[in-house]
Amino acid sequence: MITSLKNMNPKERWLNILPGILISLVMSFTLFIYAPLSLYFTNKEEFWFDFKDIIPVISALFGIFFVAQLLLYGLMLLIHKYAYYASVVIGFIVYISSVIQGNFQTSYIPLIDGSTIDWNALSKHRISTIVLW
Repeated sequence: MITSLKNMNPKERWLNILPGILISLVMSFTLFIYAPLSLYFTNKEEFWFDFKDIIPVISALFGIFFVAQLLLYGLMLLIHKYAYYASVVIGFIVYISSVIQGNFQTSYIPLIDGSTIDWNALSKHRISTIVLW
């Protein structure tokens, strides 16, 4: 695969690696910047720490996950271009499934306010989550 990458012109090479970069960026941003900040700002009065306290943590997690995904996609590209394409498709499916679960399958979750929750009553929702994944 390395020789086929070397034989490509820079535009073709860029177009081949762009999907992996975009999936890595979008997934890292959603999981490690958007989700924590959304949770923080919608529940700001519940947390004992300030916004500036979480910025280094979410930035580090974003960077680590982004680089790790890029390295994984790079490894797949070195193995074979079809391994790379398959890993990009799997990454996209995982991202879309995460967005669906995080945005649309959370309405049934009860408030976590210290009262006892009957998790067994939520078994049909558990099944829909398993089917999604």
